[in-house]
Amino acid sequence: MAAIEATPDELAESLSEYQGQATLAAVNGPKAVVVSGNQDAVLAIAAHWATQGRRTRQLTVSHAFHSPHMDTITEELTQAAAKITVQPPRIPLISCLTGDFIDIEQLSTPDYWA
Repeated sequence: MAAIEATPDELAESLSEYQGQATLAAVNGPKAVVVSGNQDAVLAIAAHWATQGRRTRQLTVSHAFHSPHMDTITEELTQAAAKITVQPPRIPLISCLTGDFIDIEQLSTPDYWA
């Protein structure tokens, strides 16, 4: 995984070049995204953006989270999340997946957490 100083729209072309190998994993801010997937593809995308003068940082993680690499355990994660009781947030939350505000109905689904 790599953090990249770019917007999701800016990143779209890079991701299309590595379709099936890398994906947008998170939107952490207006110009702060995370890419996940095959390590060689993620590193190539980050290197491209670094040559454009953008900040990039390889993330130290155990897995390619928020990527198709996690699909094999999605059902197990969904079952585990179904056991969690979700309380309404006290402050507004923004989804790192969409960059939009999230409501309690979305937070209450096991699929969201999986």
